[in-house]
Amino acid sequence: MLEQLKQHMTYVSQNSSHWVFRCPFCGDSKDTSHGHLYVAKNKPVFRCVRCGTAGHYSYLFSTINASDIVIPERIAKGSNSKRIHAKRNIRIEHYNYEDVLRGYVRKRLGVDDIPEELNIIPISEYHRLVKSMPDYNSAFHPLYDACVPVLSHKMHRVHIRVIDNPNVRYYGYSLVRSPDCYIVRNPRVYSKYRMHNTVVFAEGYFDIMNQYMHRFVDTPDDAVYVASMTHNFDAAARIVRSVSFTYKPKLVVLADNDTSDSYYLHKMNYSSVEIYRNKFGKDFGEQTVEAVLSFKK
Repeated sequence: MLEQLKQHMTYVSQNSSHWVFRCPFCGDSKDTSHGHLYVAKNKPVFRCVRCGTAGHYSYLFSTINASDIVIPERIAKGSNSKRIHAKRNIRIEHYNYEDVLRGYVRKRLGVDDIPEELNIIPISEYHRLVKSMPDYNSAFHPLYDACVPVLSHKMHRVHIRVIDNPNVRYYGYSLVRSPDCYIVRNPRVYSKYRMHNTVVFAEGYFDIMNQYMHRFVDTPDDAVYVASMTHNFDAAARIVRSVSFTYKPKLVVLADNDTSDSYYLHKMNYSSVEIYRNKFGKDFGEQTVEAVLSFKK
C-alpha cells in the first residue's frame, strides 16, 4: 500500500507505526523535507499534526483521488475507537510553572504572572496527560521539555509552543478524537456581551493571548477570544457559535501577514468584520504590535 500512496502524495519518512507524507489538506510547511501527515500502518486512520485533520483512510483516499487503493484486510479490521477523555483528571497547578515556561511567556506576552484564564498548564502536567493517552507512543507523540503547553476550549487537545527545537515550532496532541479550538476563559456577563456580540479571532493562540492582555485593537473585555489552532477554521467557527449564541457575530480578525483577507472572509460568518494585521512581523504573537486595519465591512 505504501507504493500506491507514494503515487498520490509526497513521501517523507516512516517509523515503526506510521508512514509520514506531506499533508494534502493544509499544504504542509515551506520546508519540503518535512512532512506532518501520519498514516497508520496497522489501523485505517491518519492524522496531520500540523493542521489537525484526521480520520479514516476512506476520507484521505477520497481527498487525494486514490479510490484505486484497496485497504488490506489486516488493516481494515484495526481498531478505530475514540481515545479515553482525559478531562476528568486534569490538574492545573498555576504556582508550579517551570522557569523555562515562565521565561518564554514573559518574553512573548510581557507578563510575570500568568492569568489562569489563558489555559496554560505546567510542562509536567502536559507530560502526564500525553503519557496517559491509551495509544501513547513515544515515536508518534514526542515529549518536549522546553515548551509552553496550552489546553483547548473543551480540553480535547493539548497544543505546545516548542522553545528549544528549531525544526518544530508547534505540536498538537489529541486527547479525544473530536474537533476543538482555543478560547480564553475570560469571565463574560452575557447580558452585556449580547449588546456587542464581538468575537476576536486568530489562527494562533499567542496572537489571541497578546490581544487579550494588551488590547492592541480596541475590543470589549467580555468578547469571545478564540484561536483556531489550525489553518482549517470550520471547527472553530462551529464552537464559537455555540459559545457566543450567535450565528453572525461582530468579527475582529487578527490576521497573519501571509494569509489573504479573502481567506478569512470565505471561512467565517459575520454581521460585520474588521481585519487587522501587525505592521511589524508576521502576526500579533509578539510584544511589539502596531495594529493596522486592512479590511472593514
